[in-house]
Formats: sequence, structure tokens, C-alpha cells
Amino acid sequence: MTNVKESKIENNDELVKKFTAILNQYNLDTQAQWNIFTSFFVVHALIAGFLVNFASKTTPNIWIIVPFSIFGLLLSIFWFMGYLRASETCMFRLKQAQESEPNNWYIFGGKAKDYFEGSEINIGDEPMKMPFNKWKNRFNRYAIILIFTLFYIITPVIVVVQK
Repeated sequence: MTNVKESKIENNDELVKKFTAILNQYNLDTQAQWNIFTSFFVVHALIAGFLVNFASKTTPNIWIIVPFSIFGLLLSIFWFMGYLRASETCMFRLKQAQESEPNNWYIFGGKAKDYFEGSEINIGDEPMKMPFNKWKNRFNRYAIILIFTLFYIITPVIVVVQK
């Protein structure tokens, strides 16, 4: 027969193992999210460079600018969809980690969760508060994608208007 104290320790060990597994998966998911973001960003930077180069010529060729803009716009849509999916997967893993976190660890739950949601917390005697609220953080994640998307729409329009 197992001792009640030993049983609690075994359950706690299982909880720690579960939390560690979720944390490892969260790390893999955030790495995938970053890889998606950066790989698309590099391609968009190259396309934007070509567009600026062709649009800045004294006689810009609209037959080069429009296809590059359409291609960039389509890539922006795929970039946004891929990044949004990876971002939501990370949020899912974060919620899993918060749910399975052992009591009083406060890595993802408790005070840490309150802090990341914008509430003021105290660590020791020092009050701390996240500088931006939740909406701004969510918007900032997608702002660079929006900037490139607008660039692909505006560039051909400017070139056509200048002709």
C-alpha cells in the first residue's frame, strides 16, 4: 500500500513532467512562429527593394511593378495567415502551460498572467506593470505585415498616377 504523502509526490512529479512537456512544445511553437515571420520578412524585403528600384527610375516600367506588387500582396496574405496560425498555436500552448503549471510557480499563471495582461503586480516591495495593454501588443505583432501589404497596394498606384 502506498503512503498518501508518496502519492502526492508522484502526482506532483507527473504534473511537473506534463508542465515541462508543454513548455518544451511551447518553445518549439514560438521558434516556428519566429521562423515563419523572418523567412517571409526576408522575401518581402527583397521584393520591396526591387519595387523601389524599378519605381524610382525616370521611366518606371509598370509591367514589372504591377506583377511584383501582386506577387508581394499574395505573399502578404500567406504571411499573415501563417503567422496568425503560428501565433494562435503559441497562445494555445501558453494557456495549456498556465493550466498545468504547478501551484505557486507563477511562471505563466497567477501574478505572471496578471502582469502580462496589463495589471500592476508587486514583486517583493517593487510594483511592476506591463507598459502596453493587450490590444497594442496584438496590433504590433501584425503591423509590419500590414505595412508591406499597404506598400504593395500603394506603389503601383503612385507609379500610374505619376505617368
